[in-house]
Amino acid sequence: MTLAKTKKLNNDRRFTGGGPRPDHTKANREEADERAKFWNKLSTKEKLNELDRRLGVNVGAKKQRARLMTAQAPKVVPVIASENVTSDDNNKRIKAKDRRAAERQERPTK
Repeated sequence: MTLAKTKKLNNDRRFTGGGPRPDHTKANREEADERAKFWNKLSTKEKLNELDRRLGVNVGAKKQRARLMTAQAPKVVPVIASENVTSDDNNKRIKAKDRRAAERQERPTK
């Protein structure tokens, strides 16, 4: 009669811990650095063209495309006109109280 093995055969693995393999981390990091350098050299239009080439025209990477489109668009600064500032002194805004007092003075007296 033979006894069955109770021990698993895969316990003698070389890398038992979780996560990336230690012998590949350096190579993966170098490849990632190369990709990042290539991507950072591109302009916004070139980045959009590269995304179109890789994924298809307007397919995928919606957030990245939106971020690139806002970076490419010219920035519009809203101009807020002040109500009290005018170039002409005759058209200067006056408070209602002062305007009514001026109108009362212009009225003919009875």
